[in-house]
Amino acid sequence: MPTPQIPKVNDNASLEELRDCYIGMNRYLTYLLTALDTQNISRLDAKVIIAESITAGKLAADSVETGNLQAGAVTAEKITVDELSAISANLGHITAGLIESIRIFGSYIATRNGAFPRAELNNTGDLLAVYTDANNYLTIEPGITGEPTVTIRKSGAVSLILGPAFGLTGLLASTPIVLGTQNGNTNIVCGDSDDVIIPSWSQFKNTETGTSLQAELDSLRAEIAGKADISHSHSVSIPNHNHGNPDNATSGGGTFSVS
Repeated sequence: MPTPQIPKVNDNASLEELRDCYIGMNRYLTYLLTALDTQNISRLDAKVIIAESITAGKLAADSVETGNLQAGAVTAEKITVDELSAISANLGHITAGLIESIRIFGSYIATRNGAFPRAELNNTGDLLAVYTDANNYLTIEPGITGEPTVTIRKSGAVSLILGPAFGLTGLLASTPIVLGTQNGNTNIVCGDSDDVIIPSWSQFKNTETGTSLQAELDSLRAEIAGKADISHSHSVSIPNHNHGNPDNATSGGGTFSVS
């Protein structure tokens, strides 16, 4: 909109000139006031603006301060953005019934705030944890060689570790381990060219008798050692059997070597 050109009046103007100037100013001001709209105002300085609406395209950057907004004046249905990141702020404490997302990034996510039992995701220390209480919990955390390792702690102390290390997959416990099923067999399977390795037969025991496989083997070895060797001698008694022929000698006993 062009800058208004208000007619000027000379100090020595006559009454007729003053009258014409008044009429001109009245007409010009009437035109300005009736023609005001968002299309022809490029700048407006005012303390109070009463209008039906002001579009965002007509607001200069940083021109609206939150201190000048009436409390409750901006409601959720009046906000439309493509992404929440368009609103730059610390969202503080958010309560939501349902959050659906493709990706969520955060430093700490938990099912409860400081209470138990709870599960949590953390980007430092343990990657994932499930707590019964503060001293009894399971974590998935970087192991001794950096691979994810399952660690169970009981009363604050490590009771079981499961994970890879130095090219092996280990299961290490601080208490006895029971491996079995309530129904069916328990099978130990390894590769076709590999072995099931046991430190010692003396550590392979029968739970009913408490006897180790080494003790059973030693007992069998002792029993076998007390038996006869493969080469021995014995007596065989053969009764008389000449079929009524007196020429046949009477058979007696004899000693024979058997090999």
